Amino acid sequence: MNLNGEAVIGSTGSTTNRIDAIVRNSSVWSSSTNVTMVPSKEVKVGIDKFKIITVVYRTTFNAIEKASTQLPTVAFPSFIISPAGNNFNHVRLDVSEAGGMVVSYLDFAGVIYAQVGFSGTFEATPTSLNAMAKNESVAMSDAGIAFAIWKDTTGNGFIEGSRTIVNASQLIKVLGKKRLIYQKGLYP
Repeated sequence: MNLNGEAVIGSTGSTTNRIDAIVRNSSVWSSSTNVTMVPSKEVKVGIDKFKIITVVYRTTFNAIEKASTQLPTVAFPSFIISPAGNNFNHVRLDVSEAGGMVVSYLDFAGVIYAQVGFSGTFEATPTSLNAMAKNESVAMSDAGIAFAIWKDTTGNGFIEGSRTIVNASQLIKVLGKKRLIYQKGLYP
């Protein structure tokens, strides 16, 4: 839900495994709208203050797809955003009020990928963040900083990375910041 009260709920159909969305606009909930007919799982949704809805999900063919629309339109063109040839799962999404977005997902070998974007559009090429990862999570600040954190399964710590999106020009710059976080505290 954004600060204006618009909201979106994503769901998978119980018999068809298709992705549906229910949208709240002008204090009224819509009926269920189909996002994709491709059998899918793991749906995540977000909405920003510009009323742009973003839906990401894993298809049963193990690709990650993204669909976006801007209210009042409720039509969801969808695109595959994951690299070809890999199998992916564990999709995560966060959308800031200011329109910044970050998505992450794992391939079946445990490599974590992430993409950032703005206003319903992700960068074209995902970034491989780490091999042998699990339990990833992402967050996007209104200032345009995307955060990702995940468990490094080869060690005993957590890894954190961040990137900044310059909203005005939609440029993405890498901060190149990684820190090892142990249970005892934060170590730069």
